[in-house]
Amino acid sequence: MTYTTMPFVRDEIKDIRYETTYTISAENQDIIHLDKNENPFDEVFTYNRFPEKFQQKFRSTFCTYYNVLPHQMVVNRSVSEHLLRIFLMTCQSGIDSIAFAGTMPQEYVSIAKLANISYTLDLRLDLISSSNTFNDSKVIVISSPNHFTGQTLRTDEILAICKNNENSWIVVDESLFEYTDAISAISLLDEVNNLIVLRSFSHFWGMAGVGISIAIAKEEFATLLQNVTPTYVVDTQSLSYIQHIAETFRKSRTVFHTKTAVITERERLETFFQSSPIVKKVFPSQANFLLVSFRKNSSEIYEVLLEKNILVHYCHEPEFVKENCLRISVGTPVDNTVLIDVLQSLT
Repeated sequence: MTYTTMPFVRDEIKDIRYETTYTISAENQDIIHLDKNENPFDEVFTYNRFPEKFQQKFRSTFCTYYNVLPHQMVVNRSVSEHLLRIFLMTCQSGIDSIAFAGTMPQEYVSIAKLANISYTLDLRLDLISSSNTFNDSKVIVISSPNHFTGQTLRTDEILAICKNNENSWIVVDESLFEYTDAISAISLLDEVNNLIVLRSFSHFWGMAGVGISIAIAKEEFATLLQNVTPTYVVDTQSLSYIQHIAETFRKSRTVFHTKTAVITERERLETFFQSSPIVKKVFPSQANFLLVSFRKNSSEIYEVLLEKNILVHYCHEPEFVKENCLRISVGTPVDNTVLIDVLQSLT
């Protein structure tokens, strides 16, 4: 698949080229830069240079972690930013459409509205994976684990979705994937041409306050996505910080210790909810939260928790309102104990 044959990428996008005079690599980190009108003196803040070389270091570090080539990765501030650019790259405003498979964050839907792109919300993942019902959609977005249920898709299910909807880009949002023991959709990139995988450093990596995400795709599409992404969309400080985290991970794997702690606390909360008389159902989750269906009015429980200075996610989606659902993130052991005590008082 090349620039000229790549399906459903607008012709105007194919003509965009990344404007740079020189590529920073590991071999030329010490080159004298007189090309970008930067302040040459770094005596005060040490942020006088544009962050291009930090992007290269970031890609070199994490391409090994994700088992892809550096040029298959595009760095951005958030998954939402990636989605916006993917939608605009592929869809003509007011003409083309996209599909969200499964319940999605309202923020994602708002992006389609902002771009004036019509969309379909469909919860029937089994239908999407078994037919080409949505082949008219330029993009189909899936989250695994799902942002509300915590459900994770198997790679054979994702592969079926890609093959049965080969005229659409399949975007798999794996923002919360590190909490699972599943196989990533990244492993399918050699088998299909219409797959894009999104990863975030906000959750498992503990950098929600920094804001970095990556898109991983075939090199041809990743290059086009890079071409429409501002060169310096992520600042030097953020890239330097994540590089520090990567080095810490390499030495001690500290960040993976938090995964064990989160899963332990998730199982503790799940055990409590399953035995609580005010709970109707706990949805199986492979993420860092639980979707809980209550026997009582969920809005009332939400307000009671809020009065006790506990904020959970109220699910406004009709299917969850009907089931009196609240999405509850896994907190620290102390946080979770306080939550349990409050909920026990409601029985």
